[in-house]
Amino acid sequence: MSISDAAPQGDTSKATWTLRDGDRPTIFVQLPDRRAVEVLKALFLGLAVSERPIALSEQPGTELKGMTSLDLVLAKEPAGSPALQRILDLFRFTEDPRKHLLRVDDSPKYRWTCTAEEWRASAELLEPFLEDRSGHQYLTDEGVDDALIEVSYHEVRNTT
Repeated sequence: MSISDAAPQGDTSKATWTLRDGDRPTIFVQLPDRRAVEVLKALFLGLAVSERPIALSEQPGTELKGMTSLDLVLAKEPAGSPALQRILDLFRFTEDPRKHLLRVDDSPKYRWTCTAEEWRASAELLEPFLEDRSGHQYLTDEGVDDALIEVSYHEVRNTT
Protein backbone atom coordinates (compact mmCIF):
# COMPACT_ATOMS: atom_id res chain seq x y z
CA MET A 1 0.00 0.00 0.00
CA SER A 2 1.35 3.43 -0.85
CA ILE A 3 0.56 6.76 0.70
CA SER A 4 -1.23 7.68 -2.52
CA ASP A 5 -4.03 5.41 -1.34
CA ALA A 6 -4.67 7.76 1.59
CA ALA A 7 -6.77 10.20 -0.43
CA PRO A 8 -9.71 8.99 -2.49
CA GLN A 9 -9.93 10.09 -6.13
CA GLY A 10 -10.76 13.79 -6.27
CA ASP A 11 -9.80 14.42 -2.65
CA THR A 12 -7.00 16.93 -2.20
CA SER A 13 -6.28 16.19 1.46
CA LYS A 14 -2.72 15.10 2.09
CA ALA A 15 -0.66 13.89 5.00
CA THR A 16 1.73 16.78 5.59
CA TRP A 17 5.20 16.41 7.11
CA THR A 18 6.36 19.89 8.14
CA LEU A 19 9.86 20.63 9.45
CA ARG A 20 9.82 23.30 12.13
CA ASP A 21 13.49 24.14 12.41
CA GLY A 22 15.00 25.93 15.38
CA ASP A 23 16.60 25.12 18.71
CA ARG A 24 14.56 21.91 18.88
CA PRO A 25 13.72 20.85 15.31
CA THR A 26 10.41 19.02 14.97
CA ILE A 27 8.84 17.24 12.03
CA PHE A 28 5.12 17.71 12.58
CA VAL A 29 2.97 15.13 10.77
CA GLN A 30 -0.67 16.07 10.25
CA LEU A 31 -2.88 13.12 9.31
CA PRO A 32 -6.09 14.51 7.79
CA ASP A 33 -8.33 11.46 8.13
CA ARG A 34 -8.61 7.84 9.27
CA ARG A 35 -7.49 6.56 5.87
CA ALA A 36 -4.21 8.48 6.18
CA VAL A 37 -3.66 6.83 9.57
CA GLU A 38 -4.32 3.39 8.08
CA VAL A 39 -1.90 4.04 5.24
CA LEU A 40 0.89 5.30 7.52
CA LYS A 41 0.44 2.28 9.79
CA ALA A 42 0.62 -0.04 6.77
CA LEU A 43 3.71 1.80 5.54
CA PHE A 44 5.47 1.27 8.90
CA LEU A 45 4.48 -2.41 8.97
CA GLY A 46 5.70 -2.79 5.38
CA LEU A 47 9.05 -1.27 6.32
CA ALA A 48 9.39 -3.93 9.03
CA VAL A 49 9.59 -6.63 6.35
CA SER A 50 11.07 -4.85 3.33
CA GLU A 51 14.65 -3.92 2.63
CA ARG A 52 13.55 -1.27 0.14
CA PRO A 53 13.76 2.29 1.53
CA ILE A 54 10.76 4.59 1.13
CA ALA A 55 11.30 8.17 -0.04
CA LEU A 56 8.37 10.13 1.35
CA SER A 57 9.08 12.99 -1.08
CA GLU A 58 8.13 10.62 -3.92
CA GLN A 59 4.90 9.37 -2.35
CA PRO A 60 1.65 10.77 -3.76
CA GLY A 61 -0.70 11.77 -0.98
CA THR A 62 2.18 13.18 1.05
CA GLU A 63 3.49 16.70 1.20
CA LEU A 64 6.86 17.67 2.71
CA LYS A 65 7.30 21.25 3.92
CA GLY A 66 10.60 22.77 5.00
CA MET A 67 12.64 19.74 3.89
CA THR A 68 13.46 18.20 0.54
CA SER A 69 13.45 14.55 1.53
CA LEU A 70 12.72 12.11 4.31
CA ASP A 71 13.80 8.53 3.62
CA LEU A 72 12.45 5.68 5.77
CA VAL A 73 14.83 2.73 6.05
CA LEU A 74 14.88 -0.71 7.68
CA ALA A 75 18.03 -1.06 9.77
CA LYS A 76 20.09 -4.13 9.09
CA GLU A 77 20.18 -6.48 12.03
CA PRO A 78 23.68 -6.64 13.46
CA ALA A 79 25.63 -9.83 12.96
CA GLY A 80 26.85 -11.63 16.03
CA SER A 81 25.62 -11.85 19.57
CA PRO A 82 23.87 -9.03 21.47
CA ALA A 83 26.83 -8.89 23.85
CA LEU A 84 29.24 -8.35 20.95
CA GLN A 85 26.96 -5.65 19.52
CA ARG A 86 26.93 -3.79 22.88
CA ILE A 87 30.74 -3.81 22.87
CA LEU A 88 30.83 -2.50 19.29
CA ASP A 89 28.32 0.24 20.19
CA LEU A 90 30.74 1.48 22.87
CA PHE A 91 33.21 2.33 20.11
CA ARG A 92 30.77 4.38 18.03
CA PHE A 93 32.07 7.80 18.99
CA THR A 94 30.58 9.77 16.10
CA GLU A 95 26.91 9.11 16.78
CA ASP A 96 24.62 7.92 19.54
CA PRO A 97 23.60 4.29 18.85
CA ARG A 98 20.08 5.24 19.98
CA LYS A 99 19.80 7.84 17.20
CA HIS A 100 17.30 6.92 14.48
CA LEU A 101 16.60 10.18 12.66
CA LEU A 102 19.62 11.80 11.02
CA ARG A 103 19.85 15.11 9.23
CA VAL A 104 22.02 14.68 6.13
CA ASP A 105 24.95 17.14 6.05
CA ASP A 106 23.09 20.19 7.47
CA SER A 107 20.75 19.99 4.48
CA PRO A 108 16.94 19.84 4.53
CA LYS A 109 17.20 16.05 4.02
CA TYR A 110 16.54 13.41 6.67
CA ARG A 111 16.99 9.64 6.97
CA TRP A 112 14.87 7.72 9.52
CA THR A 113 16.23 4.24 10.23
CA CYS A 114 14.58 1.69 12.54
CA THR A 115 14.74 -2.03 13.15
CA ALA A 116 11.75 -4.18 12.21
CA GLU A 117 10.65 -4.20 15.85
CA GLU A 118 10.88 -0.39 16.04
CA TRP A 119 8.82 0.09 12.85
CA ARG A 120 6.16 -2.22 14.31
CA ALA A 121 6.23 -0.22 17.56
CA SER A 122 5.71 3.03 15.59
CA ALA A 123 2.74 1.40 13.84
CA GLU A 124 1.25 0.44 17.21
CA LEU A 125 1.51 4.05 18.41
CA LEU A 126 -1.01 4.98 15.70
CA GLU A 127 -3.69 2.59 17.07
CA PRO A 128 -5.53 5.20 19.21
CA PHE A 129 -6.11 7.26 16.06
CA LEU A 130 -7.77 4.27 14.41
CA GLU A 131 -10.19 4.26 17.36
CA ASP A 132 -10.97 7.86 16.34
CA ARG A 133 -9.21 9.35 19.36
CA SER A 134 -7.62 12.71 18.66
CA GLY A 135 -4.15 13.49 19.91
CA HIS A 136 -0.52 13.12 19.03
CA GLN A 137 2.33 10.64 19.36
CA TYR A 138 6.09 11.18 19.41
CA LEU A 139 7.91 8.70 17.18
CA THR A 140 11.53 9.76 17.82
CA ASP A 141 13.49 10.87 20.88
CA GLU A 142 14.01 14.55 21.60
CA GLY A 143 17.61 15.24 22.53
CA VAL A 144 18.83 12.08 20.81
CA ASP A 145 17.54 12.33 17.25
CA ASP A 146 18.28 15.25 14.93
CA ALA A 147 14.58 16.15 15.03
CA LEU A 148 11.50 15.06 16.93
CA ILE A 149 8.76 13.45 14.83
CA GLU A 150 5.29 14.24 16.18
CA VAL A 151 2.23 12.70 14.50
CA SER A 152 -1.08 14.48 15.06
CA TYR A 153 -4.63 13.36 14.35
CA HIS A 154 -7.71 15.61 14.73
CA GLU A 155 -5.94 18.07 17.02
CA VAL A 156 -6.74 21.75 16.76
CA ARG A 157 -3.45 23.63 17.07
CA ASN A 158 -1.97 26.99 16.46
CA THR A 159 0.61 26.37 13.73
CA THR A 160 2.24 29.81 13.78
